[in-house]
Amino acid sequence: MDTETTKRRYRPGIHVQLYFWVALVAVSLVPFLILSREFYDEDHIVEGVSVFLLMVIVFQSLLWLARRRCSTPGLGVWDGWLYVTGCMTVGVGLMSLILAVIGAAAAVLVTAGIALLSLLDRDSAVAPQRFRRMVMWFARHRMYQ
Repeated sequence: MDTETTKRRYRPGIHVQLYFWVALVAVSLVPFLILSREFYDEDHIVEGVSVFLLMVIVFQSLLWLARRRCSTPGLGVWDGWLYVTGCMTVGVGLMSLILAVIGAAAAVLVTAGIALLSLLDRDSAVAPQRFRRMVMWFARHRMYQ
């Protein structure tokens, strides 16, 4: 990698990374925890935990597929998600946390959808283009401080 590319690379602050990790953990666990509690009661704890773990593993596999399908040398999935999270911050505080977590969670879910749609496309360049358009959409609709 040349020094010009290194200079232009987005380097988020620690608060942006924290907001992103909160969003990633929330979107990876909370929906599946709610679903497993809805389908299994206290009498079937083992089945509920097993289904919860299976859903988390399937979702993490989908995120791995998204990383493989949507990444390019110029824009990786992690960098795109961090950029989206940074676009949704309005500073440091509770309102920024709420906006950034919602924006990052939406970006993760849309990327998972792009990865699923990419399985149906013959052209492998479509998924990175869609991902880049999604990141640019968030950049155009960013929150201003």
